[in-house]
Amino acid sequence: MIQVLVAGVDHMPFDRLPRGAVVCGNAGAYNVSVAEHAMALLLAAAKDVPPGPTRSAAGSSTKL
Repeated sequence: MIQVLVAGVDHMPFDRLPRGAVVCGNAGAYNVSVAEHAMALLLAAAKDVPPGPTRSAAGSSTKL
C-alpha cells in the first residue's frame, strides 16, 4: 500500500510500482470547495467587488 499525501496522483510512476500495489490518495477531496471559491471569485470580479488591487496598482496605500 502506498499512501499519497496530496490530492492528485498524476505524478505517480504507476509503471514502476509493484504489481498489485494499492495507491491511496485524497483525489476529489477539495473539488466542491475549489469550485465554490472559483465561482465566488468570478462573481466578485464581475461586480468589481475587490477594489484593493486597483488601488494598489495606482500607488494608494489607503486602507478600508
